Amino acid sequence: MKLIQHHYAEKAYQHVMNAKTNEENFSNQYGQLCHRFASMILTNGLRLTITFFEAKSKKGNAYQQFVQDIKETLDIQGDWSASNRDYLIKSRQALSASVWLKRYAESILKVEQGAEDVEDIQ
Repeated sequence: MKLIQHHYAEKAYQHVMNAKTNEENFSNQYGQLCHRFASMILTNGLRLTITFFEAKSKKGNAYQQFVQDIKETLDIQGDWSASNRDYLIKSRQALSASVWLKRYAESILKVEQGAEDVEDIQ
């Protein structure tokens, strides 16, 4: 039986390795999103953070890939009408998954926190 943390670690590793195979600018942007995701959830909530990332998404950019990856990892569909309890559970799961994304962004992508402003990412 796999623990949920093991699932998050595997998924995060796959997603970060996929980002690494893209051009360097893309992988740096993806790494910065990995760093910022948890703090944005704590500040704005999961729904607003995902919605913000979706608004910034353009075909093939880091925002689009990150949103797709986090939704796959957390098994989030487009329906946000879940109960408060379910929403809080998904928010906690997102925070747990973000730890792994941040760790792999630092070790694999060599992206340090605060290296670039998130608004500069296109």
